[in-house]
Amino acid sequence: MTGLLIYSKIRHLFPGFSQLFHVLDILNPLRLVKRRMGSLGQMLLGWFSVTRLGVLDAPKSRLLTLPLEVLTGIVQELSWRDVLRIRQSCRLLGEISKSNPVWRNIARMELLEDFTTGAHELFLERSVEQYKSEELEGLILRWKRAKQNWTIDDGAPPRLRTFEMSFGQVHLIRGGRWLLFTRTTGAVLYLDLDAPGHPSEQILIPERPGLSHTTIALDYLPDSDVLTFNLALAVQQYPEEEEGIDSDSAEYKIQVWRVCLSRRGNNPDCTDRLTAECLTAFRQEPQGSVHSISILGDHIAHTLRYETDHNDLTFLVIVKWVDLIGIEDGFKYPQWVLYLRIDWPSVYLLPGRQVLVYDRGSINLYDSSTFPQLKSLPTWPDRTIWPKPLWWSLFEGTEQGPPPVVLCSDAVRVVIFCRTGFYGVTIPDRQAEMESPARTIKLGDYTPMPPVPPLTRPLPSCGYQYSALISSSQLTFVSHPWSNDDETKYPTVTKDIAHNIQGGWRILDIMSGRIIVVNRTIKVLDLTPTL
Repeated sequence: MTGLLIYSKIRHLFPGFSQLFHVLDILNPLRLVKRRMGSLGQMLLGWFSVTRLGVLDAPKSRLLTLPLEVLTGIVQELSWRDVLRIRQSCRLLGEISKSNPVWRNIARMELLEDFTTGAHELFLERSVEQYKSEELEGLILRWKRAKQNWTIDDGAPPRLRTFEMSFGQVHLIRGGRWLLFTRTTGAVLYLDLDAPGHPSEQILIPERPGLSHTTIALDYLPDSDVLTFNLALAVQQYPEEEEGIDSDSAEYKIQVWRVCLSRRGNNPDCTDRLTAECLTAFRQEPQGSVHSISILGDHIAHTLRYETDHNDLTFLVIVKWVDLIGIEDGFKYPQWVLYLRIDWPSVYLLPGRQVLVYDRGSINLYDSSTFPQLKSLPTWPDRTIWPKPLWWSLFEGTEQGPPPVVLCSDAVRVVIFCRTGFYGVTIPDRQAEMESPARTIKLGDYTPMPPVPPLTRPLPSCGYQYSALISSSQLTFVSHPWSNDDETKYPTVTKDIAHNIQGGWRILDIMSGRIIVVNRTIKVLDLTPTL
């Protein structure tokens, strides 16, 4: 409800409202409204005589005689902190502070502010209207506690859970609830990390005959009413022979699945789950092996490395997968191809036909519309036809693996740690008029630890404004607000994990306060445990 509507309702219901209220200053919602509603809040304070009695004079106070709709509209205008404060005042305001309209409005305002700043930390699995008020309150407060824990050390180590199971690649879905992982059987499974107790493995995509190596990538569909994303799989499948794996007969396929959140019913025994539907599957040339895959909109990009009689070749291949739905079982279809002079690159599709290639501290940005279009990969690269990058940069001394790419409202951002500090790369929207297609800024200083064995080096996992580094039993948080952000820069914070955690691949999720460490096991660190 807007402030103007609140004003009109009060004016209509109480034409002579000068002496209506005597309210405790600490529970006075109108004084809180003043900060959120500007001049209207000032007028309300003038209309409603507010005293500092220290005790609510129930017989005299008429605050609670306001219609419930008006009280709810006032409370809706408060911040989440003020809603929690007003809850302590009385039973009626306590009930209003827990109502659906209040927390739905708070969620909308937080999402709007999150979108405006470009952080995109708050992520809801379904539309605001589909949540109960207690669910929204729990998610928002958990996010706020997680943000606080990135910046302070309260002396409490994060909760640690260890999952001993077989897996290939691991991916944490935004929001920190669902953990996807692959197996050599070709199956894709998931864990519900919010489930009580020890979550059980759930099958998303069934296994296939033989052994498989599967690489995955996700593309979220933000306009859906519930969590929905396209899941791209690059599957290299080896038929099992009596004497082992026949690599010469390996088959390489790319698949695209539509994954959706399936809501639980009214039965309390029913739980949320993920469901998948195959949209397309097509073959790629069999002699190569995939290292990285990316999906965005109608396109898929993957790096393909294969051996020839002369040399090992690495190509970046982009296809429009929506045009390959229902094709015959062949691989002679249009594809945009780029020859790469690096061995094991990671690839990211970006808006505006841009593609980012990362390898060992080197970042190259290309315009994929300039790639030659072929129907099969060349046996030897003709260097005269391969376009040069739009922009490139080298960060020396980095031991960081493929960095996460953060899609913001008007740009793409990447954080890189190296010997001389940590840096941010901003790639603006191609529609914007910029002197350079990308730029680099130094976000802060970073002093690496003395030389230590590889498994104990503090490899970073990076988010938009915070990064986490784990070394042995220490967890270090680094804040890095960008130069055009208003966010305050916090000092580096080191926490005790209380367990020795070594090596691995790290993933973090800001909203849930979860950090995933993948080595021989999957370890989940919870900064804000709720179970």
